[in-house]
Amino acid sequence: VKEIPATAVKVFKVTDKSVTITKRYPATIKALKSVNIIARVSGNLEERYFEEGSFVKKGQDLYKIEQRTYQANIDSAKASLNAAKASLVKTTSDWNRYKNLYEKKAITASQKDEYYYNYQNAIANVENAQAALTNAKIQYEYTQIKAPMDGIVSYTQLNVGNFVNANTT
Repeated sequence: VKEIPATAVKVFKVTDKSVTITKRYPATIKALKSVNIIARVSGNLEERYFEEGSFVKKGQDLYKIEQRTYQANIDSAKASLNAAKASLVKTTSDWNRYKNLYEKKAITASQKDEYYYNYQNAIANVENAQAALTNAKIQYEYTQIKAPMDGIVSYTQLNVGNFVNANTT
């Protein structure tokens, strides 16, 4: 009986270790959601509160634009509102006085109408001054640019010291 020669076999030692498998695909990865951050007011960029590539939470501060001009606008609007309120106090008093005089036929209808006009104008001036103050406060709030959603910040074109224009990224 003729013996068949033994088949050569390779032997490997089995070890326990982690292996990273990498695959490459010809594709572009795009975020499910993305937002361009746009300044709503103009001014010098004073602060940047994040690092590119970092995770941010919704509402977290991203940038701060110089606030002095916008604070001055608030102060000016407050002063205008106070002046309008003072004028309203005077014109209300005048209107009440001249309305009574008209009822007693001590003044003409034209004079009564003029005081009524001044009174209505003073009311409108208070409302206008209040609206200007509200607008000034909104503009001031826009100097703090906040993250509109949770996510990872990509690259930024803005650096501290840059001047940013309203409605620009």
